[in-house]
Amino acid sequence: EGFPNALCEAMAVGLPPIATRCPYGPEEIIQHQYDGWLVPVDDPSAWAEALETVTADASLYQKLGREAKKVVDTYSIERVMKQWEKVIDDITRRRVE
Repeated sequence: EGFPNALCEAMAVGLPPIATRCPYGPEEIIQHQYDGWLVPVDDPSAWAEALETVTADASLYQKLGREAKKVVDTYSIERVMKQWEKVIDDITRRRVE
């Protein structure tokens, strides 16, 4: 998956994500211990520990979930379209110059 839609959909409804710290994807979306939890790739014990940490602490779970919902603003159509417009403007400007 080029863009982890399921991750963002879960965050948008307030579920605190736990994901692997892979080079692309979750690490670009999740801010560790702010709006989710990142664990090393291929470390099931770290994933289990993160799951226990997040689910055992109701206030942490709620805080992560509350912050995770902000992904809706980060990837809003308005914000993303402005980024695309900038890319297109930059490219077309270079071709004209």
